[in-house]
Amino acid sequence: MSVISSEYPRMRNRLFHFKMATPMKLQKLSRGRPKLAESEKKRRKYSRVKELNMGRITIGNQIDRWNAIKKETGAQTNRDLARLLIDR
Repeated sequence: MSVISSEYPRMRNRLFHFKMATPMKLQKLSRGRPKLAESEKKRRKYSRVKELNMGRITIGNQIDRWNAIKKETGAQTNRDLARLLIDR
């Protein structure tokens, strides 16, 4: 007997099954979610970015004033400051 078959019976079984396997059995089984087409990936990414951009505003070079008001009012986030200014 060979070294593999006598000392490593589990490995021998694996080798036996590997040799006897047909090419169809050797193919890797896909797990998880199915792969998306490139066009679908782009469409989903575009919709996420579009949704994020809807919540943004541009204040340009007024960022220093914004940060000063934020510090004066004690607002911790930009969202808090925006809410405070809108509720005035």
